[in-house]
Amino acid sequence: MAVLRTIFLLVAALCWINALIIAANGVVMGGNSAVLLISLAVASIYALIGLLIFFTQLYLLRVRRQARDADVPLRRLTLCLMVGAVGLGLVMLLSLFAITERISEGMAIFG
Repeated sequence: MAVLRTIFLLVAALCWINALIIAANGVVMGGNSAVLLISLAVASIYALIGLLIFFTQLYLLRVRRQARDADVPLRRLTLCLMVGAVGLGLVMLLSLFAITERISEGMAIFG
């Protein structure tokens, strides 16, 4: 269960890091209000995905603790959710790499 919690928390943290960087870049580079608005909208989507991942792991751990009879189906569900979380984590890492590359060019991420 520690691995499950760690994976989900790392993915949620990656989502929130992306959201913070995008929002900060929008505020700093947002001389145009459209750039700021788009940056804040995308940052809120990333933050919501992070919240969804965080609460998914909370509820999954609670269900696993309470339901001992349905052990095999819960293991399958846990495995599927972990694979999905790892996939989302890879997407967030690629997104973070793309964001840092765009910032290193000296341009707004969505501008």
